This record gives sequence, C-alpha cells and structure tokens, in this order.
Amino acid sequence: MAWDQISITVPHEFVEPISHVFERYGHGVGIQSLNKLDAEITTFLPSGSDSRLARIEIGVNLAKSITSMGDLQISPLDNETDWRNAWKDHFSVLHITDRIVIKPSWIDYVANESELIIEIDPGFAFGTGYHPTTHSCLALLETHITQGAEILDLGTGSGILSIAAAKLGAANVIGLDIDPLCVKAANNNAKTCGVTSITQFVTGSLPSEKIHHNNYDCVVANISSRIGIEKSVDILEVLKPSGILILSGIINNQALSTINHFESIAIVENHYWKDDWVTFLIRKQETQDENNE
Repeated sequence: MAWDQISITVPHEFVEPISHVFERYGHGVGIQSLNKLDAEITTFLPSGSDSRLARIEIGVNLAKSITSMGDLQISPLDNETDWRNAWKDHFSVLHITDRIVIKPSWIDYVANESELIIEIDPGFAFGTGYHPTTHSCLALLETHITQGAEILDLGTGSGILSIAAAKLGAANVIGLDIDPLCVKAANNNAKTCGVTSITQFVTGSLPSEKIHHNNYDCVVANISSRIGIEKSVDILEVLKPSGILILSGIINNQALSTINHFESIAIVENHYWKDDWVTFLIRKQETQDENNE
C-alpha cells in the first residue's frame, strides 16, 4: 500500500489541538520541536484517503483563522517502510524529574526503585508529557502533593496528571473534561497504569454537583488563561482553605493578565517558565470563603 506523509509547522500553543486532529484522522502522530516558537507535527495516511485528508484540512483551516502557521505538506513515501509505526520514532522515554518517568507502551524500560512509571501513548487526548505545560504541572505535583491528598484535575485530557497524582500518594483523584473521548482515554490510561482504585474521570466542568466545596487539597488545571480566569471562583470554592491551584496552559503574553486577576482573589505564590509557557502556583486564602460571602 502506498502512503503519504502529512506534516505542518505550527506555533507551540497549537501543538495539542492540531495533533488532536492528526491523530483522529491519520495514523499516529509525531511531534518535533523546531525552536522556541514552532514545532512540526506529522501523521501518515494511505494514498487516496481523500475524506480523511479533507477533515484534517478543515481542522487546520479553523486553526489558521485564529493564528498564522505553515501550510499542510503532503509527501508520497516509498513502500518499504511500515508507515503505520514510523511516527513512533519521534518518541522516547521521558524523564520529567528524577522520579517521574513517562514511557510509551512500545518501549521497554526498567525503572529504578525511586522512579514512578507512567505508561501512556501519544494520542488524540491532550497531555502526554511532551508539551511544556504538562511537564511543568507534573514537576509541581511531585513537589506539592502530600500523602492522602484529595486532588481535582480540571481539563484532564489523557489523564496523565491524575495518574501522576495517584502514583505520588493522593488518596482520591477526580479528573474532569468536557470531551467524553478524553474521559474514555483517561480511564483506559488509568487502567494501564494500575490506578483505577484512586482515580475517577467524569465528563463535565466546574461547577458540578459531583465536586464538593472546600474538599480538595490541590486543583491542577492545564487549560488556558481565559478558562482559568472564567473558572477562577469555581476553582477556589472547591479548594480547602490554604489549598493550592496549579494553573498552566498559559502563553507568555497572557501571564500578566492572569497574575493581575488571581492576585485580586487569591495568593499567587510563584510562577515557572518553560519555553514560552508559564505555570502558576496559587494558594487559596484561609478566609477565602468568608471573604466571598
């Protein structure tokens, strides 16, 4: 069978939505960072897959209506390579910290005694550790999760942050996502990683009848500045007094507006830059709920 390689160069903030489209309609996804601003995303299609290619083009054109990016490149490939699996060459074992290690299912890896292995394959559900925001959230979870903590993962995507929280010692973790496909993927990933007794994934967002006020030690939200600000009051309401919010998905030019908003309602303890992305560590005030009444 003849195959075509489909690729495009996009800004880093559009890696996950475009890779979502590529994975949904192509065969596998490869992501290669080109520089601090751009990355190349690649997938493969059997030659003549006009319907699938058209859907990819629709997704790309929608993204182009928001920001500038490269043109879709279509290149025919030879017939001697297994192009269904060629995309896997773009991924390897990823050491987030000295403890947290992410590995794809097709790679054998022997962990040392101190390492926590998260086995998760790159796919259409957002979050595989290869994006700077996911990387930063994982590192902060390791630092701030205490044994027996109650965790809420807002915008769970692949479930990677929920899985990490469970492996780091959380007692209960709930992951919320508005996309039922993400919830399904997160459940499957949690099963693979052996943490289904600790994690629960639910379709929806805040506010939610299933999420109680003053119940969570930590909310991790790898979303966006806009959604973070829109949901800020809802997030603070579900946190325990002095609970922490790890907020990421924020591009550098949105950092100041995000800081200004959260400083008016909570304590912004720190911020962390990785490439062009920023992650905030925000603490709910001990008297937060009294102040909101």
